[in-house]
Amino acid sequence: MLSTVLLVPLYLNSWSVPLFGEWMALYALVLYLNNLDIGIGAASLNAATMAYSRGDWEDFKRVQGAGWAISLALGAMGCLVVGIGAAFAPLGSWLGLKSMLPGESRLVAFALGCSTALAIPGRQLTNVFTATGEYARAVWLQNLFAICNALATAALLLAGARPGLLALVLAGAGFVYIGVTMGLLRRKDPRLLPSVRLARWATARQLGSPTSDFAVSLLATSLALHGPVLLISRLLGGGAVAVFTTTRTLANLIKALCGLVRWPVRPELAAFTALRAREKLSSVFRLFIGVEATISATFLAGLWVAGEWIVRQWTSGRIAPGATFIRLMTLAVILDAFVTGLAWGSVATNRLRIFAIAQISTAVISLVLMAWWFGRYGLLGVPLAVIAATVLVMGPAGLREVAVSSGIPPSELPRCLLAPASFVFLSAFLSAEAVRRFCPGPPWVTGGLAAAISFVVAGAVLTKFLFTREERRQGLAELVRRCEAKAAQAEV
Repeated sequence: MLSTVLLVPLYLNSWSVPLFGEWMALYALVLYLNNLDIGIGAASLNAATMAYSRGDWEDFKRVQGAGWAISLALGAMGCLVVGIGAAFAPLGSWLGLKSMLPGESRLVAFALGCSTALAIPGRQLTNVFTATGEYARAVWLQNLFAICNALATAALLLAGARPGLLALVLAGAGFVYIGVTMGLLRRKDPRLLPSVRLARWATARQLGSPTSDFAVSLLATSLALHGPVLLISRLLGGGAVAVFTTTRTLANLIKALCGLVRWPVRPELAAFTALRAREKLSSVFRLFIGVEATISATFLAGLWVAGEWIVRQWTSGRIAPGATFIRLMTLAVILDAFVTGLAWGSVATNRLRIFAIAQISTAVISLVLMAWWFGRYGLLGVPLAVIAATVLVMGPAGLREVAVSSGIPPSELPRCLLAPASFVFLSAFLSAEAVRRFCPGPPWVTGGLAAAISFVVAGAVLTKFLFTREERRQGLAELVRRCEAKAAQAEV
């Protein structure tokens, strides 16, 4: 996400705004190939994590083998599908492409599609580190790959490369990632390398039920992420796509930071659920929800006040979405992230059927509302549709999931989770409005002030109400112990 944020100015300096918008539209189209994964990566990761936590090596290898065999088949099928589609589909008329030549658009679609399809077996390899308790290594491997991709993209853009060459380089990087990850696994322990020979049909069938749920969830995510881009490209053109994707990229920093908190606890949630450690499950759940709420409230206040100024500075004035659009996009992203966080216990334990259905329903309803509201509200119809559909459909489903999978007694949820989080978001909005109306100064000062106030209020409120007195005392004692240990090491 950070690399995307940093690259947007380079895209806009090297290409025209419509060309950048068409690149994003093609990217959005081929990213639907992520749905070929049909959730096998997430389902096998959860099953492998729970098997490894139990010490069941044979089950771990069977799950790993089944996931690897399926991911290889899906990756190959994805490359074939995108090749046929790029050769014969009328991409120009579908997406309203005008700045990109027909041959170039087909090459871009094929190369980006192959890059997306290759990511399916690549993720399966990375998940081995996560399942065996080395989530940090998995994250750093992905981050290193993203940094290398960003550097290569930046170099090509500075050299004046067209979209076709850039897409080919990104496709080649997918093969490199698979090779490097396999080498690292072999170096760590050759037994960790997944083997197709260990795949069993019975194991694949066991993964089938949660896989179908994850497939629905993945499709919902793709519709929510890429559907608006394709709709805007078709109805409003590449320039509007550039405005929308740039603004959403800024707002999605919130979701990315929440993901940095959420993904590390996923193996813990799966392990504690498998071990029936309800108290530990509850503590971990409340901790990551509290941190996510603090992050979201801080960004909400900052972008509410200074979001328009940030976009102007970021894009050198070439993109001007307007303050209202930025605020609504921020609210839509925060609402989606918070509701997804509430259901994270079900996601981590392969029990997300109801929430997945709610996700796909929300995505479809929001797209229908967007198409209906474009004529009345223009681009504002996008965040308005997302907010309305999330509140009506996905919100109630998230509340149901948190009641059954968080380890928190349902009767305690309003007092120790929902009411404090609601107060934090309301205080962030009120503090941002107060600073915007009554505190003069440059936007970077007032935005920073609003964010700081929200951060302090959120931290104080959530620490007080999300954790018991004993948990706060234990946390303070652990902090003191670590400080004393570091001081002792420094003296030595």
